[in-house]
Amino acid sequence: MSGRAVTAPIFSDSPPSNLPGSWEFVPRDKGDGTGAAGRAVLGRWHWVILILLCIGGGVLHFAWLDRPTIWGDEASTYVRVMGSYDDLLKEMKRTRFMPLNYQAIWAVGNPDAFIKLIQGDISGFVAQQAIKTGQQRLTPFWLRLVAAISGTLMTPAIYFLARQLLNRRAALLSAAFTACSAYIFSYSRDAKMYMPFFLALTVNMACFFWWMRTRSSLAWLGWIASGLATLGLHISGLGVIALQPIYLLTQRRPHWRQGLLFVLGLIIIFAGPAGYYAFFNPFGQKIEEKGWSYTGIEWVTRRNKQHSAIEQTVDSLSAYLLAWDFIPEGNVRQMTPSRVTAATAGFGLVLGLCLLGALPWSKKLRGDRFDDPPQEPWWRKVLWLGLWIVVPLYAVYCLSFPREEVVSPIAWLSRLGGWLVSPWRVSDNVSDSGMTVIGALLASRAFLLVGGMVLIAALGLLGRIIPRLLAGIALFSVLILTIILAVDESGFLPLYDPQTPQQANLGHGIYLAALMLTVALLWVFCGDNSRERVRKFALVALIGAALWGACYIIFVSVKPMDGSVWMPRYLAFIWPAVVLALSALLVRIPTRPLRWGAIGLVLLMNLGQAYGRIFIGNEPPVDRVVSDILADRSDPMTLTFTPPLRTHSADKTMAVNYLGAAPGGGMVWDWVGRYYFAHQSDQPVSVQRFGRWRPWEQEKLREDASPAAVKAALKKQPQAQRIIVWQQYPDETSARSAADPLAEALGGRWAYAGQTIYNVRFYWSWADLYTYSRREYQLAGGS
Repeated sequence: MSGRAVTAPIFSDSPPSNLPGSWEFVPRDKGDGTGAAGRAVLGRWHWVILILLCIGGGVLHFAWLDRPTIWGDEASTYVRVMGSYDDLLKEMKRTRFMPLNYQAIWAVGNPDAFIKLIQGDISGFVAQQAIKTGQQRLTPFWLRLVAAISGTLMTPAIYFLARQLLNRRAALLSAAFTACSAYIFSYSRDAKMYMPFFLALTVNMACFFWWMRTRSSLAWLGWIASGLATLGLHISGLGVIALQPIYLLTQRRPHWRQGLLFVLGLIIIFAGPAGYYAFFNPFGQKIEEKGWSYTGIEWVTRRNKQHSAIEQTVDSLSAYLLAWDFIPEGNVRQMTPSRVTAATAGFGLVLGLCLLGALPWSKKLRGDRFDDPPQEPWWRKVLWLGLWIVVPLYAVYCLSFPREEVVSPIAWLSRLGGWLVSPWRVSDNVSDSGMTVIGALLASRAFLLVGGMVLIAALGLLGRIIPRLLAGIALFSVLILTIILAVDESGFLPLYDPQTPQQANLGHGIYLAALMLTVALLWVFCGDNSRERVRKFALVALIGAALWGACYIIFVSVKPMDGSVWMPRYLAFIWPAVVLALSALLVRIPTRPLRWGAIGLVLLMNLGQAYGRIFIGNEPPVDRVVSDILADRSDPMTLTFTPPLRTHSADKTMAVNYLGAAPGGGMVWDWVGRYYFAHQSDQPVSVQRFGRWRPWEQEKLREDASPAAVKAALKKQPQAQRIIVWQQYPDETSARSAADPLAEALGGRWAYAGQTIYNVRFYWSWADLYTYSRREYQLAGGS
């Protein structure tokens, strides 16, 4: 056996067999020639499907890329990249961000200066002409170009990652979900570092798994390069890279040479961020000197206040699966109940489908093909994806909550043990202390659980006549019914928040019966013999113990920060693992109609959210407002009136206070307005002046839209043939029903040309913020 590393194809179905510690999967042929033919047909069609998914995802991410208007954080990105490269470096020293995304966007806005830089011409370093060219080039399309390209490449990248662990069907579903994902779609038109970061992290993990599987030198180099890019985009990538040593030790046949190469690769990967923060941007030192407020994310603490870890976990998973947040922003009013109900039902349905796919269906019902093998056994996939999802979640939980509020893994076992040994149903007039030890044992939940499991398992083994599909449907129905009862607030057998001791006893009984039935049926139907069942349950127990041990290590080693860091996008380095887990579960749903229906439903819900991001009002139309203001100044035939288009805490008529840089918060008088004034006008503004620039004062906006003020403006500008009035209302109903005194005051020479409504909403929850109204009047006979 040669020790030389051989590079395998990127999408290889099995690793080379002549590599140290490698393994090979050889599918069994049925003997009639259909095995090879089936593999050939599947191989052709899966590539066609993948190419179509990549094209479709690219079209989706690039179509109408300038919609919606940019929001506050994108305007801040523009400020950092609008000047020369020297200006960019100065901005990077003052910020808390890693530099790669901003360098890439600067290169897009200043291609000539970038070419000079890479050629060694220092004039491109301080070229002041880049100020004007960069401003005019970085339209919303070009500002979001890097994110859109990253979002498009995410589809093949997630397939590449999934193919290292899953079979072809699950990998294709991962690619399909990525191409349609509303979460990825939103960040594909966001000029921040998140989408390039997601892409780099996905490629890094894919190259790492590929390298473990094939020992390929190309995979090792790809892992190092993508690791440098990952940490060069966002330092939170450490949360996943830190798990790679565990993966290396739990792989099939680990080799000592690979361990040495892994350590060398980590040294190279960590050298980038270590050098950046040690010698260029002393971010950690600044936090120690100025406090937590210097991080710029102190608002996250206000957002998460009074929300438990379970609520924040549900909020994050809902964002990753449906691009919908359950936790509202602190300055956003209560979300519409009907939208909350619809989102809750959608999220619950997705979780229910995942639960259905997790049941031990037979290969025939799952539609598994012998010529479409997974790359890793099921237990290793569960362990690796579980580590990727659970450990970072628990780490962020420990970082975001005070130490005294964190529930330790030891407490998990204590609470479970206390629940098992406590009596099942004890009325108010029976004291626990009056029960004997034997009586307490016989009345405990543990006795009932084990006894019920044995009884049901015995019946199942004796019968052997219940079809697996029928048993699975019964099991799934029991689980769903239990979940419904657990969240029911009508008082009908509630398991959650019972109002009386009788309800609590009855609810506990239902829960315990469902648990007994679930575990017993899983035991019966997860294998064909007792040996196989014991082996699978032992593996599940070992995986659970490994996850518990990893969380315990996190608990004893992680200290809480001064504020919360739990935000879905800060934790989104687990997103690829969530997608792989979702795909692996959905392709296991029994019967083809049910499986295709579930997959189609999940994809359609995401496409609907993506459609809403473009075509349903969310971001305010600041670009249109600025365009009308500039038309007033450049066209003597146009008069534009903008009564105060801003919200303050003292303004009780608005549905929301000033949002600042949050989604839906862009206004003419903030950074978003500055961006559109700079982009749509011919006046270059330096980086140093941009923060102090007040274009709305320079343009002397007409903020009085009363009939008297409009008539006075017409006397000064009698050649005007078009009047535009922008106004802000609490909601669409108010905007449409508001009186219009101007139409009558202008007289018969002027005609009302219509009203356009722009609803402003907080996209991540679809909470209504306020409404812009644009009314237009034209002079009779005018243009």
